Parts: sequence; structure tokens; C-alpha cells
Amino acid sequence: MRRIWSQKIADIFCLFLRRCDWLANVDNCDVLSLPRRVKPNLQTSEPVCPEGQLQCASGECIPRKLFCDRNPDCSDGSDENICSVTEDPNRALPCDLRTCQLPECFCSSDGTRWPDASMQLEEIPMMVTFSFNGAVTEELIETVYSKLFNQRRENPTGCTAKATFFVSHKFTDYAAVQRLHKQGHEVGVFSVTHKPDPKYWTEGRYNVWLEEMAGARMMVERFANLSSTSVLGLRAPFLRAGGNEQFEMMADQGFLYDASLTAPLGRIPVWPYTLHRRMPHRCIGTAVCPSRTFPVWELPMNELDRRESGGELGELTGCHHVSSCTHLYHPDQLTQLLNQNLKRHLATNRAPLSLSFNPAWLIAQEGFIEALADWMTDVGKRYSDVYFVSNQQVLQWIRQPTASRSLRDFEPWKSQCGWSRDPVCSYPNTCLLTSSELPGEQMRLRTCGQCPASYPWLKNPLGERLRRPLGNRPSSESSKLYPSASQNTPPPTRRTTAPTTPRPPLTSTPSASSTSTSQAPARSSATPPPTSSLSSSATPSGTATTLRTVALGTRRTPATSTRSAGPPRRSVVRRRRPTGTPRPRRPPVSSSKASPGRVPDGDLPPGDLPPGDLPPGDLPPGDLPPGDLPADPAPDRPLKINPSGTVALG
Repeated sequence: MRRIWSQKIADIFCLFLRRCDWLANVDNCDVLSLPRRVKPNLQTSEPVCPEGQLQCASGECIPRKLFCDRNPDCSDGSDENICSVTEDPNRALPCDLRTCQLPECFCSSDGTRWPDASMQLEEIPMMVTFSFNGAVTEELIETVYSKLFNQRRENPTGCTAKATFFVSHKFTDYAAVQRLHKQGHEVGVFSVTHKPDPKYWTEGRYNVWLEEMAGARMMVERFANLSSTSVLGLRAPFLRAGGNEQFEMMADQGFLYDASLTAPLGRIPVWPYTLHRRMPHRCIGTAVCPSRTFPVWELPMNELDRRESGGELGELTGCHHVSSCTHLYHPDQLTQLLNQNLKRHLATNRAPLSLSFNPAWLIAQEGFIEALADWMTDVGKRYSDVYFVSNQQVLQWIRQPTASRSLRDFEPWKSQCGWSRDPVCSYPNTCLLTSSELPGEQMRLRTCGQCPASYPWLKNPLGERLRRPLGNRPSSESSKLYPSASQNTPPPTRRTTAPTTPRPPLTSTPSASSTSTSQAPARSSATPPPTSSLSSSATPSGTATTLRTVALGTRRTPATSTRSAGPPRRSVVRRRRPTGTPRPRRPPVSSSKASPGRVPDGDLPPGDLPPGDLPPGDLPPGDLPPGDLPADPAPDRPLKINPSGTVALG
């Protein structure tokens, strides 16, 4: 670590993050140098291992395929210490134009070659991509996005300008995401949790990237009502790419491109490329770059040249995000930065100019939104071959290069030319949800679809209701996301039961069988009797009927008893009396004629009362739960007086 004191503020240069940070944010000040790692013996004068194996630093030989697999197989761990793009024993091969050809593969030795070498530089359209990272809300649309992209902002083809939004899950308004997509903008994913821990991303294994990115895509498709082919790209949070683990997941899950890597500032910018071959630039920053072969496109962000008054190119490092350029304090500085880099790309190889923003940064800087909108208007007036497009449109042009003069008839762009004014839905649902993965938090989710049962998160990306007794039953989307779970889980069975028959009316017959029936609590007719298994059970007619379900937000029809007038039973659900109506009174009982099951007053033992004459709030013994009173009440026992002078009842 190295302390840099400036104006009584201590900044710490972190060797692991390779940047300066506040003293409170650095927890390893005792580390003065990076640890030295032993490397395996890959180059020896004579072969020391069998064919297909390499020697560790400890002298043992292991298969070549075990190197750089995130699992230390050598006793000293040296097989995981040479995993860079140029050192990995299983690294991708250099670019070969004979085998790597469009539309599926594209490469160049240094990354500066444009797709069609037969085209002149002036025929290549200058594509400028705007990308925004983070949550999407209606407030951001009205405050930022609608001022930059609207019906009046058109490209030379007559189509409206487009942008790419890398959406993170938490705090996102999916109705707003659906609105942006309906206007023709591209939607990508930016993870579910957006955790600030740097090691969580750079050292994340396959399942971490699977849950974060594939899960985020499932959420966007479900709650923003997008098709399964709409979300094609992703960007790693904080640009911390996860190396081979991330790109292996992308290849398995069908992602088309990644936009997380940064190309260092050079004399000529770098064009997008596929990872069928070795990446053409060095890996910079805190990202872990892929070293293997993957059928995935990479749209690198060329570092922006932030020199204000000339000077050598290497004197000042570039900035990958526009919002990471720390020298911007005035709107005029922002305009100068954009003009300088646009001219640099136009004059060299016309590689796509990537402008990435944090919307919160644009709002915090006074006048920057207006300056950015004015710059876009000025560019549209001065240049006839500059296009504001999305990342997906860039890849469409690279896979099918077309001269700038013919882009009006370029079918991939022509199909995305429209602009929709219609609202996605009149009244989006605002769902207040909780999740077992976020204890103590109540999250808000806004969508034009139905509210999920719980807040979507890593283990439950669709917010489905989890039935623990029935085990995990993945849906079609979740089985696609987690194939291992669907392979080990038996096919779900439908819970069936025989149709319930109406219960007989409760009577006061003092038989043993009727006593247990009268003392059991009344069951609602909508509740099925318990079954001993989850398999289908046949009805008397030989057919199976499913359980009756009740929709959320509705009430079950309360069951009523056929019992005659008398004190209410504990287990009977009483209907609510309408407001303003008088309470019904019991019909008077005639003393001359005894009702069935009632003992005449003159035949009662001394001190007993009939059930109908009990004081208010008491219940007859027959209505108490079993076990509260004996079957044959014992005669009155004498009161027992405790030493303290109190009387114990019973």
C-alpha cells in the first residue's frame, strides 16, 4: 500500500484493485506487495511428462485440460497461476482469417480491421452507441431518456435514435422497461443483486453467473413481457468480467454478446470481435478476461481520450465510461470530450463509439443532460453518416456489412424503425412483496402483468409460490435455467380427491358415535378431507377431480350449520350481519311443551339448569371440545381451601 496525502485527506493506492480509494474503504493496509506465485514447468529441454500432460512446479504431471479450471490439481496449486490470455495452456488460437469468417466469426490480429476489407472508409457508417446501466424507472424516463431519445431525434435513414439499457433487477420498474422496449430500444441485463463485493464477480463460479444473469433475463422476460429472443446481451457490474466461467455460462444459455471488457486507449480503436479466437487487445482494469474459445461476441468499450490540450497519447490514461471521466465539471468539457473522440473514430477506422453513462451521474451534473441533447442535435446536422444505434444493431451491421448510402433499405434496421406512442398498460400493478432470501425487507415490484407470489430473487427468479411439502417443481423456464434440478426431480402429480358429500346435521343424541361427531369442529365445505397420499384417488364413479382452488384476493364462502337456534358453536363460522339491521332474537321457548332432547324443568336434579338457561357467554357441555368435561359428571365435591385462604375450584 502507498499513502498519498493531499489536503489532509488520505487516499490509499490498493494493490489488488489497482486504484486509489478512501482510507475507510481499504481493509488490507498491512499488505505491502503482491504475493509471488509459483508457476508450473511448461517448457523443459526434454519431455518429462507423457503426451497430453504438463508438469507442475512440484514435479508431478497432470493432464493439460486440468490447468486453469478453477480447481487446484497440483499439490502446490501452480496449475491455477498461469491463466491469463497469453499464458493459459488451453488458450484460444490466434486469429486465422481462413477459418474465421462472417457472419458467425470475426477477428483480426490487432482488432482494428473493419468487417469488409473491400469497402472504403467513407462507405462505413459511423455508429455511436449509448448504453445506460442500472435500474429503470418512470422518473428516469421523464428526466433523462425522453430528452435524449424521442420522435424528433432521427438518424439519416429516417428512423429514430436507439439506445441499449442494461437493467439490474432491484428497484426496477418493469412497466417502464416494457415502455422502452416498445419504443425500439434494446434491453440487456446487468445482474440481479449488483453486489459491491469485487471478488464476488471476478472469482464467481459458473452458478453465480447463471443465477445473476440468466435469472435476470428470466425476470425481464416475464415481468416486462418480452419475447425469449429480445434479451441478447449483458454487462458485468463494475465491468468485473468473470473470465471463462462467465463466458461458458453465456454460451450455454444462448447469450449473443458481452459488453464488459475495455480496450486500452490506442492510436486506432478496436472493432467488436468474436471469442472463437484469441482477443486482440490486452486485458486491462479489474476484469478477468476469457482465455478459452467461446461462440460469443465481445463489444469492447474503447477508452475515451480525455486530453484537453494535446500532448502525447500515453501521458494520460483514458476512461471507459463517460461518467468515469473525473475531469468533467462543466457542460462545455463534456461537449469537447464527445467531439474529440468522435473525430478520432471518424479519422481512423470508424469503429463504433461506445458512450456509457450512469443516469444518476447525468442528473447530478447540472446542465449535462441538456448539453448531451444539444450535442446529438448538432451531430445530426453536421454529419450525414453518423447513426445513434443500439448494440444489437451494431452486430447486425457487422454480420451483414452494407454501405452507408444503402442503409435506408437495410432490412435489420428497417424493421426497428417505428416509434410507438401507445402506453404499455393503463394501470400497472404495484406489488409489495417479500422473499425468504431477503429477510426483513419488503420490496416493490411494478409490472403490467400479474403480481408474483413472492419477490423474485436468485433462487426463485419468477417469484413462484414454493410448496415445501411437495418439493421443488421447476417450471419450464426454471428447468431450462437449472437443468440439474429438473433431471433429479420426478414429474409432478396432480393432487386429487373424491368429491365431498354434505355433512349430516348435528344432533344432540347422546350416543358414543354421535358424541364424537358433535364435538368435532365443523369443516368448511370448500376444504377437502385430508388424504394420506398425493397421488390421484378415484371417485365412486371412477373419475378423478382436482382440488378446488381460490384465487388470491377472494374470500371463501363461509359454511353455515343446520343446527337449531341456540348458543353459537365455536367451530361454526357466523355470517356477518348487514350494517343497520337489528340483531335477530331467539324465539321464546314454551314451558308447557318440552322440545325433543330437552328434560322438563321439574325432573332436573337440584342445582342444575337446562342448557337454554345458561348465563350469557357460557356453552353447554356438549359444545365443549372433547376432554374438557367428563362423560358422566361426578357429584359436587367439597371445596378445598388452600393454606393461603383461597378456594380452588373443582
